[in-house]
Amino acid sequence: MPKLIGYMVTWTTYGTWLQGDERGYVKDGEILPGNDKLKSANQNQQKFQTVKLNPKQKQIVQNAMLQEAQKINQKIFAIAVCQIIFT
Repeated sequence: MPKLIGYMVTWTTYGTWLQGDERGYVKDGEILPGNDKLKSANQNQQKFQTVKLNPKQKQIVQNAMLQEAQKINQKIFAIAVCQIIFT
């Protein structure tokens, strides 16, 4: 069995990447193209406002990831935060 050399963790916050998003989206393992009507319907069904992290919140997430990795004796070599806003 090949040796595991790393993990890639990717996540978004609530409401920032809905089905229908113009960047495409994944459903049932299939990558689908954007769909404005579907995205709009999903926005209208949101129970809460979209969550966008401020710099302090991003730092809290980074610190939590580093602390948890240290608990299981794992090294983190890079953390990247990417925020893309389409207008």
